[in-house]
Amino acid sequence: MNGLRQNDDRVTLQGTIDTTVAELTKLREERGAQETMVQAIIEQRDMYRVLLSSSDSRLTTTASSSKSVAEEPAEENENSEKMIEIKSKLIVAEKTLSQLNNKLEKMEENDKLQSKLFETCRNDLSQFRSEASG
Repeated sequence: MNGLRQNDDRVTLQGTIDTTVAELTKLREERGAQETMVQAIIEQRDMYRVLLSSSDSRLTTTASSSKSVAEEPAEENENSEKMIEIKSKLIVAEKTLSQLNNKLEKMEENDKLQSKLFETCRNDLSQFRSEASG
């Protein structure tokens, strides 16, 4: 009778260990996917920074170049259109950056939760192993 009970306890513990290991594997995979997404977000942010700085330098170069009196009104119109286009692109880039920052914050929170869950699973697994051996 006592042997049956110990066998049932071991089967239960083994099932719990298997479940915990499966959860741990899943968490590791999710964490890897999150790291990939964060890296993509960082690369996109850097790309927007480069685009913004290059558009700023073009605007500065255009504004500082010498112009003849006859060309000024047409070029001012063109510059104002370019300025509007650049501002609209900047607004879109800022919105995108804001959205990416929000996603990054959520992913960091999720990462913290997963880390806590991972530690809990690790502790449970350690406890189950010690109970199984003891």
